Amino acid sequence: MFAISKPKLSFGEISHRWSQEIAESYEEILAFLEQAWWRGDIRTESGNQLKLLKGMYDWWRKHGSASIAFVTPEDAAQPKPPPDESVLVDVRLTILVPSTNPDEWSEDSCANAYQLLADAPSLTYYPERSPGFTSLNLAYDQFVRLLTNHHRPLPNFWRPPVECPTQVSQEPKASPGEQACLKELAPIASPGRKRGPRPLKLESVKNAMRSDIQKGQQTPDGLRDIPQKGLAHRYNVGRTTANTARNAVLLELATTKPRQTTTNDK
Repeated sequence: MFAISKPKLSFGEISHRWSQEIAESYEEILAFLEQAWWRGDIRTESGNQLKLLKGMYDWWRKHGSASIAFVTPEDAAQPKPPPDESVLVDVRLTILVPSTNPDEWSEDSCANAYQLLADAPSLTYYPERSPGFTSLNLAYDQFVRLLTNHHRPLPNFWRPPVECPTQVSQEPKASPGEQACLKELAPIASPGRKRGPRPLKLESVKNAMRSDIQKGQQTPDGLRDIPQKGLAHRYNVGRTTANTARNAVLLELATTKPRQTTTNDK
């Protein structure tokens, strides 16, 4: 399969092509992307959690659902009748919303609903919304950041859309936006627990990778295709450190514009 070089791909296309590389189904990958979207780990130009939740609630009030049900705090506070074996138990996924008036809802008041929906794949619980999810477009840098934070290797089906420069400096200059993007690539660790590679070791590996590309000993595509085990052995570090460094360098190359050379007419 040929690699795609586009700045954005839809959830549906990512799920289809990625499922052909790894031991995960189309449905599982789509659920992974939907989960990240509900939790705010990725952002798309179109699509908004609060707007979608309001639309789902309105649909449910008009048509009902066999898999999902919305309740308000008032509904949850009502006393439940004693169990009756003749009454069917409601096994639908219950989503708590702030009130019966969606105009009163806010991002903060719906945070718990987002978390519940993150673990409820649309194909299973609200299939009428699945086409909307499959059409959402995800930018390449958002995709790279998501996989880096989940310690997952980059797939082969999607490559950076920008042609890489032939020369890579040891300390590349980046715009403030690019610096923030690269900074976010590091895995997030809790304050009381050390997680992920140490900064000095990570920077050392990144510098070594840049040096290999600059000297012509390695190419961006060649670096991408090295298996994690081989990459860790080559740079004498753990797999997590090696993979994080590689993702950062590849994103660096994708966001760094080739230098323009000028000629002196005098």
